[in-house]
Amino acid sequence: MAKTPLLVTIGCALLLGGGTASSQTNSSPANGGRSEDTACIRLIESYVAKTRGWDKNDYEILEEGSDLGGRGFSVRHASDNGPRPRGGGGKSFHLEVDRECRKVVTELGYQ
Repeated sequence: MAKTPLLVTIGCALLLGGGTASSQTNSSPANGGRSEDTACIRLIESYVAKTRGWDKNDYEILEEGSDLGGRGFSVRHASDNGPRPRGGGGKSFHLEVDRECRKVVTELGYQ
C-alpha cells in the first residue's frame, strides 16, 4: 500500500468537510491507526483545552518536524487562516511532545 503523507490526508479530509484535523488523524490511513498517533492527538487536545480553553472545532493539529528528538505538532487556530496581523500575534503554536506522546515537552509560539 502506498503511503500518503499525514498532512495531505488531513488536508483532504478538511476540504471534504470531515471535521477537525484532530478527529481525522486518529483514523487516517497514513498512520495505519497507530496507537501512538491517537495518544499524541489526545495529549494535545487535553493540553489545548487546559491551557487555551479552545473548542476542538476551532483548531487543527498537524504533525511537523521536531528539533528535540521527540515529535512536533502545529496547533493551528482557525482565526490564523486569514491575513496575519502586523507584527505577528496569531494564536497558533508549535508543541513538542516526547516520543511516546505521554507529555508535552515545550510550547513554541510562531512569529
